[in-house]
Amino acid sequence: ADAMTQAAQFALRSVIEKYTKNARFCIICNYASKIIPALQSRCTRFRFAPLAPEQARTRLGEVARQEAVDSTDEGLDACVTLGLGDMRKCLNILQSTHMAFAHVDVKNVYQCTGSPMPDDVEAIVRWLLQEEFDSCFDNCWRTMSEKGLALSDVLTKIAEFVVTLEVKEPIHVARLLASLSDLELRLSVGTNEKIQLAGLVGLFLQYRPGLVSVEAA
Repeated sequence: ADAMTQAAQFALRSVIEKYTKNARFCIICNYASKIIPALQSRCTRFRFAPLAPEQARTRLGEVARQEAVDSTDEGLDACVTLGLGDMRKCLNILQSTHMAFAHVDVKNVYQCTGSPMPDDVEAIVRWLLQEEFDSCFDNCWRTMSEKGLALSDVLTKIAEFVVTLEVKEPIHVARLLASLSDLELRLSVGTNEKIQLAGLVGLFLQYRPGLVSVEAA
């Protein structure tokens, strides 16, 4: 329901009011904040936590067997990883990959969703922590162009890595994350990806001295 326009939600409110005496409505959404107050006031909220990876993996494997999907265990694990605990999203990824490539493996899952492969993210992070500005920028831009990766997706994965960094002074990580959030905001309003990639490389060069302990490890 959070994908419905406000006009459609107001129309739904009228339907609910008309049939409330003999019907009950179940409205499903991922973001309750996108549901208009007029609908929220007529509902009782039930919040469900994301599924554990084991739960989603078990169910996804059962669906793949029942539907005779040609898949690998690693491919199903990738669907679960990208699904982020949302069973519907896991199934959508499985279905989309099966329709696009027939064979569901790790490479096809990531290619179908447009998400950066873990190996690509690892290489980009290594360049950001070790290479000089010119070579780092060229390597990152070439990889993104060849693989068809969006900088916003790469940035999300890099932020996940930065959060796990263990350094002597965590303030460096905090400042880097704050700068990455500013970069993500600029991307969201449609700024040039190539310029923002240069900004990303510059950020890591700026904060690299504070991350030297991790680089050495």
